[in-house]
Amino acid sequence: MSEELSKRIDDLHKRFDDLRGDMHARFTELRADMNTRFGAVDKRIDDFRDDVRRGFRLITWMMGVWFSLLTLLIVLFKFIP
Repeated sequence: MSEELSKRIDDLHKRFDDLRGDMHARFTELRADMNTRFGAVDKRIDDFRDDVRRGFRLITWMMGVWFSLLTLLIVLFKFIP
């Protein structure tokens, strides 16, 4: 009885070691997959941030051009007495 119990306990230890190895391999794969996905998300966020900056720069230039044009028209046509 004692030998059989000892053998079963040893089998359980082996199964737990195998399970631990499988879990470690799967978590390593999962971590690599998550890092890849986060890298893609970071790139999309950086691209979006660049687009927003480009849009603000365009709006700033357009406002400068329109205010300059408005000032030129005011001066040329003497709208302000």
